[in-house]
Amino acid sequence: MARTPPARSEAAIAVLKGVQLAQCPRCHGTGKIPQMEVGLGDRIRTLRLTAQKTQADLATALGVSRVQINNIEQGRNRGSLTLLTRVCDLFDVSLDYLLGRSDARVAATTVTWRKNGGSQ
Repeated sequence: MARTPPARSEAAIAVLKGVQLAQCPRCHGTGKIPQMEVGLGDRIRTLRLTAQKTQADLATALGVSRVQINNIEQGRNRGSLTLLTRVCDLFDVSLDYLLGRSDARVAATTVTWRKNGGSQ
C-alpha cells in the first residue's frame, strides 16, 4: 500500500517553490501577535480564570449554556451584544477591553471626538 505524503502548509509549499510570501499583517513577521489582537474568547477566558470560575459558573451567571460559553472562548461564536455587555457588567470591564480595542479594563471618563474615526 502506497503511503501518502503529509499535507504541507501554504508557507512550506511556497518555500519549496521559491516563492516569497507577504509578511503577516497581524504579527508583522515576528511570529508574535500584539496584545491588542488578543481575541474576545481569550479575554473572556482570562477574566473567568482570574475569577476562579468554571465555564458552567459563568454560563449560569449569564443565563446561557456552558456550550455557548465554550464556543465563545474557542472563537467559534462571538455572542450577542446583550451577552457581551452582561459579561462586561459581571467582570466590571469596558466593552472596548473585552473586544481587544483597549488594554484599559475600565472606560475612560472623558469624552473626546476623533475626526474621521482616527486618533488625534
